[in-house]
Parts: sequence; C-alpha cells; structure tokens
Amino acid sequence: MRKGIFYTINDYIITRKGEIINKHNGHIVKPQKNGKGYLRVSIGKKLMFVHRLVAEKYIPNPNNLPQVNHIDGNKLNNSVDNLEWVTNQENRNHALKNNLQPIGEKCKWAKLTEKDVIYILQNMDISNKVLSEKFNVSHSTINDIKNGRTWKHLKRYADLQQNEVVEI
Repeated sequence: MRKGIFYTINDYIITRKGEIINKHNGHIVKPQKNGKGYLRVSIGKKLMFVHRLVAEKYIPNPNNLPQVNHIDGNKLNNSVDNLEWVTNQENRNHALKNNLQPIGEKCKWAKLTEKDVIYILQNMDISNKVLSEKFNVSHSTINDIKNGRTWKHLKRYADLQQNEVVEI
C-alpha cells in the first residue's frame, strides 16, 4: 500500500477459497494468525477475519446469525464449503462435540487441577472464602464450580464421599 492511501474492502477480491486479492496490483494479501489461530488480513486500518469476509460474500444469512463456524474445525480452512452461519451456542456445541475446545486442565489458563475441583465439589459445605484462599483463586471461581457453571464434566464427583477412590 502506498503511503497515505488506504484501501477499503471494495479494493479487494474475496475468493471462494478464502484468498483476499488486491484489485490494484493483483497480489494476494498475506493473512496473519491471531492469538486464537484465526486468519486476519489488514484492510485499510482495520483487521478483518478471513472466514467472516468469505461468509459475508458467499453464504446467505437470512436469519442474521452472528457467528461463522469452520465445519471441519480447521481455522485455517476458509473455503466457502467449510463455513456456515451459526448461533453462539451452535458454535460452542460444535467445538465441544469435536474436541476443538479444551476443557479442564487442558485449558492453558486453568488455575486448578481436576483433583482440586473434585475436592471443592466434595466439600460444598466449606465456604467459598476458605476454598478460594486454599487454592489461590477468586470467590467467583469457587462459586462457578459449586453451581455447575464451570468444570461441568466433573459434576458427577460431587456426590461421592471424600474417602471414595476417584479415578479420572
């Protein structure tokens, strides 16, 4: 891009394969991965997701669904045949069903182990304050575990007695 000239989306061709081509010079714009692995391109002063550009161009969205799902789970495959409009819940369900979203200890930001969470679930009578201090997490983290908003896959351990053997 020449200094002082900012292109708009109308200055680019969006292909069905997910390539973004500059109409003025014929060059394919090199996308960059964001922190979550999605490809983005810089158009003008704005970073835009390639999968969303392809979907907006080629896939009708009569129900005005908010998200674009990668059917095969590959965030780098931005072909129109691999994209579909979905709700947030449909996108989340797809990720869980296809093991695309890590849960529990597999989440890179998890501060607790599964053993810690099972302890919390088996000691519901201990206050959130005490548990949060013991595990060095917030009161809301403990509350979310106790109320089944997080670590749902371990909820079945809540009814086990503390002395029962737990195998994960």
